Amino acid sequence: MLLDKGEVLAETTTDETGYYEIELPNQISGEKTLRINAENFSGEYVVENFENTKNIYEKNIMLKPYTTKINGVVTFGKGQALGNTLVMIESLGIWQFTNGKGEYYFNNLQEDTHEITFKKLGYTTVNEKIKATKDETSVKNIVLNPIGKIVFRSNLEAFKLNVNGKEFTVNQKIYELIHGMGTFNISATKTGYLPINTKLSLTEAGEIRDVFLEFINIQEQNKEIKTNIEKIKSNIKELKITEAEELLSEISQMKGLKAYEKDYLDISSRLKNAKARLFDIDRSIKFELEKVKDNIKKEEASKVGYVEKNKNLTKLYKESLDYLGKIVFSHPYTTYRYDIHMLQGDIYLKMGMPNSSKNYTEEAKKYENRRKE
Repeated sequence: MLLDKGEVLAETTTDETGYYEIELPNQISGEKTLRINAENFSGEYVVENFENTKNIYEKNIMLKPYTTKINGVVTFGKGQALGNTLVMIESLGIWQFTNGKGEYYFNNLQEDTHEITFKKLGYTTVNEKIKATKDETSVKNIVLNPIGKIVFRSNLEAFKLNVNGKEFTVNQKIYELIHGMGTFNISATKTGYLPINTKLSLTEAGEIRDVFLEFINIQEQNKEIKTNIEKIKSNIKELKITEAEELLSEISQMKGLKAYEKDYLDISSRLKNAKARLFDIDRSIKFELEKVKDNIKKEEASKVGYVEKNKNLTKLYKESLDYLGKIVFSHPYTTYRYDIHMLQGDIYLKMGMPNSSKNYTEEAKKYENRRKE
């Protein structure tokens, strides 16, 4: 670029060999300034005295490369090298990735204070201002800390969240917390709902952990507990042991049960006594079933005539079916319900009534899961 007292007279660029030409529309004379700029080289200002009698001037110029450097090592944890870290001087539009040893190098920089960004997924981002001194190498080692993400997913909004003693309000159902490695004691609270307490750890850079916060309305749960307690009492009265145990199990898994601890212990005790009563009933029913089977076997093995035997068996089959029906009616929740219906099916088959036999066999399958071995 050719200047005359700051005014640009002409400008050009060199070719790949460094050769340049400046064409002027008119002859010039006197002192003029030749300014040369090139990337990664120091700029030069050359003052030349021109004579108006000449049409061609030759001026060879030597540019000196910048020798200012910045380098260093990026590490994490206990000094472990952090390779593949992006290191960027955004103002100059230059960047690179650290090598396997965590090293980075910037050469031929201008003498200046450069803001350098160090970035890697799963680690903190660091912006560092580093002074580059002319013809010297500035060394700057950087430590990036590993970070992870905790994603809180809640069924409600506007609740208090406490993480390792730090409390804040969350106003959305999904909230993300970026944090370093470690173990976290977490509690979430909301007026009118049971508090939630949990614990988790972040152990790897870039790790993402989900925390599901299911707030339970205290009034609604209390209502559900009361309803289930009454159902259990009714089931115990009717010796519906399986149903009572299932409801009791549901209650035991509910949070905030302390207010109903007395009721829970009471129905647990009642259920235990009911199971003992049912055990005695089942033992009696088992004995009666064996007696019915033995009576049928004896009659089937009797040596009387065919007509009389057939008459006696028909009577016994009917009496047995009637007796078994009464047992089911009196004790519908016996654990021998399966065995009773299977025996009824066998008797109907002996009587030549396959459809009735099939019906009772199908009915027996409904109670197979409560069968006493």
